[in-house]
Amino acid sequence: MINVVNEAEISRAKSACSAELSLIFQGLGFTILADDSSILEYLQHYYSGLSDCSQIVAWKQLFLINTQPDFCSANWRPVQRSKASPLGLKESYMDTPRGRWIRKVRTDMAMFQSVDKPLVIGDLNANRSQVVNFINNQFLNHYQQQGYLLGHAAAFDIDGTTTAIAASSGGGKSTLMLRALEAKPVRFLSNDRILFQPDDGDVKVLGLAKHPRVNPGTLINSERLKHILPREEQNRFAHMPANELWDIEQKYDVLISQCYGENKISLSGTLKNLILLDWSLDSSEQTELNPVDIERQPEVLEGLRKSPGPFFQNVDGQFPGSAAQSCEYYAEHLKGVRVFRLTGKADFDRAFELLGSRAIL
Repeated sequence: MINVVNEAEISRAKSACSAELSLIFQGLGFTILADDSSILEYLQHYYSGLSDCSQIVAWKQLFLINTQPDFCSANWRPVQRSKASPLGLKESYMDTPRGRWIRKVRTDMAMFQSVDKPLVIGDLNANRSQVVNFINNQFLNHYQQQGYLLGHAAAFDIDGTTTAIAASSGGGKSTLMLRALEAKPVRFLSNDRILFQPDDGDVKVLGLAKHPRVNPGTLINSERLKHILPREEQNRFAHMPANELWDIEQKYDVLISQCYGENKISLSGTLKNLILLDWSLDSSEQTELNPVDIERQPEVLEGLRKSPGPFFQNVDGQFPGSAAQSCEYYAEHLKGVRVFRLTGKADFDRAFELLGSRAIL
């Protein structure tokens, strides 16, 4: 056990991190040091196809310590969320002169966010997705510090032309994105987060190096993906009413290269289209795809807005808060991007046809 406020214990634990892995994402290099090689083996497998060999413009060092953290009796403050979870408090935090400790309340993982050598302490192999998220948060921080705006969206790419799909959680953006991947030229760009920035008349977009994590409804309705569900779960969900299945929160990883083949990933592009999902499963209206003027109706971008969250840290080490930018601010960053709304009944096959009719697919 390591006391998170004891600098000497932390230093000794970091010195024991002799296993090493290097990863590169869009010019950002990571040296990941761990005291348990098995977590690095997992990360190397997980990021296969998601990392690249681009020219490195910045380098970061991270530490992964596989032991139980002692949170002591420090004053931990709850992370306030815009929407309360039915499972209760998700995270709490404690600021120090060197950075911020964030406690994952449900898993007792401790994460130290700092400009220099951030680290994770906890049961790494039992909480591998949280380790992935922590690494990816360093990527998000770096590019937000460069002026990129964070968006809550899935995205796919065709020869450098990117289409993002925005909706609140559970709105169907991952399912529609994966449906689009069935088309031969389409490549995966991102599942749940994008970074975008105006660039010489266009809008440059970066995807996050994370495989889709989807619910059973997405898998059971795809011949390509339903094998990811254990047989007993396939039987359980096969005849469940659609409205009940839609509400099931039970995440599974979809490893893109394994499920869709090689050369189906492209983590950067030029954002040309944005699809806003404003549909519902119980609607009696036909599914329609219509353009929207975001200069006149910026409020339609609400589903794209995303708070930077408690991990976001400025380059000077300060934590500026987690409020998302306004819809108007997002609209300013999307000039030149075609924006559409999908309305009516949530029908993914119909949506696929409509995307084709607009020359998006």
